[in-house]
Amino acid sequence: MYGGCQDPSCVDMGRLQNKALEVLFESGYHLGGRKWAFPADPANYREGRRTRDDIDQIVIHTAEGYTGGLTTFQDPGRGASAHYAVEWDGTQVQMVADEDVAWHAGGNIGTNDRSIGIEHAGFAYAMQPNTETEWSRPMLRSSAKLVARLARKYGVPLDRQHIIAHAEVPGQSHTDPGPYWPWARYMTQIRWYYYRPYVLGAAGALGIGWYLLRRRQKRQV
Repeated sequence: MYGGCQDPSCVDMGRLQNKALEVLFESGYHLGGRKWAFPADPANYREGRRTRDDIDQIVIHTAEGYTGGLTTFQDPGRGASAHYAVEWDGTQVQMVADEDVAWHAGGNIGTNDRSIGIEHAGFAYAMQPNTETEWSRPMLRSSAKLVARLARKYGVPLDRQHIIAHAEVPGQSHTDPGPYWPWARYMTQIRWYYYRPYVLGAAGALGIGWYLLRRRQKRQV
């Protein structure tokens, strides 16, 4: 259990909606659209040369704060980091390169070595359903798109043994993303964004095939 904000009344919605963007505009690197880079301090991760064969898990975190850990991971004494943060409005921020080993799974070196960690702005126990603070749809949608892209890139299976909560890392005392994270809906969104390029590609191919068939039929009339 976390000792910080644990119910909706202690969440400052103004900060949740705006703080990350303020930080990013001040010292982040805009990559276009809603994608930014905000590098973690090198003392907080290990440089590596990981490839597709080295990564088979994605770990979902909540940062217990308003920015997904942006400034926290720039503190060289923190001893922790994550590869990405997803903000309340859906902004995606990369903090550690995929090939490097971020320290997001506590002392579990094996999980750190084989996974990509994604932080989310918010609080594990305060984002309760049917309240103003429930997990935002833009953030969940953006996070699902990110996970789907990473899963395609690294061949991560789309199941709960490979897309896991921080709380599910062996030996953890952390409990994020908490009891209100909408896992069923989230996994459905991930699968949709994962397969969508193939579905659209197949639909496009069928459409072209149908068009060519109709043209041939007309020429034969």
